[in-house]
Amino acid sequence: MLVREPIVGGNRAAVEWWATWLENGERLTVTGTTILRFRDDGLIVDHRDLWSVVAGREEPYDGW
Repeated sequence: MLVREPIVGGNRAAVEWWATWLENGERLTVTGTTILRFRDDGLIVDHRDLWSVVAGREEPYDGW
Protein backbone atom coordinates (compact mmCIF):
# COMPACT_ATOMS: atom_id res chain seq x y z
CA MET A 1 0.00 0.00 0.00
CA LEU A 2 1.22 3.48 -0.85
CA VAL A 3 0.22 6.41 1.34
CA ARG A 4 0.76 10.10 0.62
CA GLU A 5 1.65 12.81 3.12
CA PRO A 6 -1.50 13.82 5.04
CA ILE A 7 -3.11 17.19 4.40
CA VAL A 8 -3.91 18.73 7.78
CA GLY A 9 -6.05 21.73 8.66
CA GLY A 10 -7.37 22.52 12.13
CA ASN A 11 -8.97 19.39 13.57
CA ARG A 12 -9.17 17.56 10.20
CA ALA A 13 -6.83 15.52 8.04
CA ALA A 14 -7.06 13.80 4.66
CA VAL A 15 -4.79 11.02 3.40
CA GLU A 16 -4.66 9.57 -0.14
CA TRP A 17 -3.78 5.88 -0.54
CA TRP A 18 -3.27 3.33 -3.35
CA ALA A 19 -3.22 -0.47 -3.07
CA THR A 20 -3.44 -3.62 -5.18
CA TRP A 21 -4.19 -7.24 -4.25
CA LEU A 22 -5.38 -10.60 -5.56
CA GLU A 23 -8.97 -11.65 -4.94
CA ASN A 24 -10.17 -15.04 -6.23
CA GLY A 25 -7.20 -15.05 -8.62
CA GLU A 26 -8.02 -11.61 -10.05
CA ARG A 27 -5.74 -8.60 -9.56
CA LEU A 28 -7.55 -5.47 -8.30
CA THR A 29 -6.43 -1.90 -7.62
CA VAL A 30 -8.08 0.43 -5.12
CA THR A 31 -7.39 4.13 -4.68
CA GLY A 32 -8.92 6.28 -2.01
CA THR A 33 -8.89 9.07 0.50
CA THR A 34 -9.38 8.79 4.24
CA ILE A 35 -10.87 11.85 5.94
CA LEU A 36 -10.45 12.18 9.70
CA ARG A 37 -11.81 14.62 12.30
CA PHE A 38 -10.19 14.85 15.74
CA ARG A 39 -11.26 15.90 19.23
CA ASP A 40 -9.16 18.44 21.12
CA ASP A 41 -7.34 15.56 22.88
CA GLY A 42 -6.33 14.05 19.50
CA LEU A 43 -8.77 11.13 19.41
CA ILE A 44 -10.66 10.51 16.17
CA VAL A 45 -14.38 11.37 16.30
CA ASP A 46 -15.18 10.84 12.61
CA HIS A 47 -13.54 8.58 10.00
CA ARG A 48 -14.69 8.43 6.37
CA ASP A 49 -13.21 6.54 3.43
CA LEU A 50 -13.88 7.34 -0.21
CA TRP A 51 -12.54 4.77 -2.66
CA SER A 52 -12.68 3.33 -6.16
CA VAL A 53 -11.80 -0.21 -7.30
CA VAL A 54 -10.73 -1.20 -10.82
CA ALA A 55 -9.86 -4.58 -12.31
CA GLY A 56 -6.18 -5.20 -12.96
CA ARG A 57 -3.03 -3.65 -11.58
CA GLU A 58 -2.78 0.08 -12.16
CA GLU A 59 0.33 1.99 -11.18
CA PRO A 60 0.02 5.44 -9.59
CA TYR A 61 -0.12 8.25 -12.12
CA ASP A 62 2.82 10.64 -12.64
CA GLY A 63 3.12 13.07 -9.74
CA TRP A 64 1.11 10.92 -7.37
